[in-house]
Amino acid sequence: MSFSSEHVYTYIDLQYRIIYYKIRGINESLNTVDQTHLWNFFNPKAGINYSWKAKKSLTHSIYTSFAIAHREPTRSDLTESDPDRRPVPERMYDVEAGYRLTANTFAVNANAYFMYYDNQLVLTGEINSVGAAIMTNVKKSFRTGIEIITYYKPVRWFTWNLNAAFSMNKILDYTDYVDDWDSETGEQRTAKLGTSTISFSPAIVAGNDFTFTPVKDFNISFITKFVSKQYLDNSQDENLVIKPYCVSNLHFDYTLRTRAISEIGFFFHINNIFNHKYASNAWIYKFYSGNELNYSAGYYPQAGINFIGGIRLKFQ
Repeated sequence: MSFSSEHVYTYIDLQYRIIYYKIRGINESLNTVDQTHLWNFFNPKAGINYSWKAKKSLTHSIYTSFAIAHREPTRSDLTESDPDRRPVPERMYDVEAGYRLTANTFAVNANAYFMYYDNQLVLTGEINSVGAAIMTNVKKSFRTGIEIITYYKPVRWFTWNLNAAFSMNKILDYTDYVDDWDSETGEQRTAKLGTSTISFSPAIVAGNDFTFTPVKDFNISFITKFVSKQYLDNSQDENLVIKPYCVSNLHFDYTLRTRAISEIGFFFHINNIFNHKYASNAWIYKFYSGNELNYSAGYYPQAGINFIGGIRLKFQ
């Protein structure tokens, strides 16, 4: 439902979801996984936007919104957990506000957000009765930051797109669980770490795109992406990180239009043009042995300089 006038646009979106899980059977350890879950989720969202023209070609907009969303555990989260430690759905409260400026040759959009989570599903290091890692709920956590998107086209043959996101992603009152190989009973060691950074949540993500159009329907784009440091788990251990990386790609695209085929697109992309060596993902396993903390980690290296080309056909 929405309402609009010359300067004001408002909307309300009301969503109701019902999730029903009925699971029967046994797992690979021959333990029963029988369980039934019925969840009712109400996900409302509302916002308001106010726009005005300062000049004939200059438009300002300010906006704000509020939303509530839910995410249920996956089937594997439920089947791999023990009966007395089933995960529950997470709930997120999202508040956003922003400013947008548009003109003939440029546009700027700045958006601030705050997402508060109740029972967010994360990996804390906890394991089930057969030693498999499980998703568990952390009571309080949040993500907050600002996103900036800009567009600039001073001349017909050149376009500059720039975007960046700066964020803080935290778990409040976090407890870390680590396997203890010295324990005869298989108990894990725990450490209360207080506020910690959520794993795989870079504080800075930025992208830059220079696009040149020397002739009609022929584009040359130089695209760069930067991702800052990421932690491998929620303990915020400086020894367990994915290092920051910056990768650049060069793309060539040409579109030919004919009567028989409406569009014939030719493309050739040179990815990671500077042959940067980096990893974009990883895994980590921590354990105590001989009363010392040990790590076993694996990183997923990405391809060096690589090429891809092809043809796209579009028919009427």
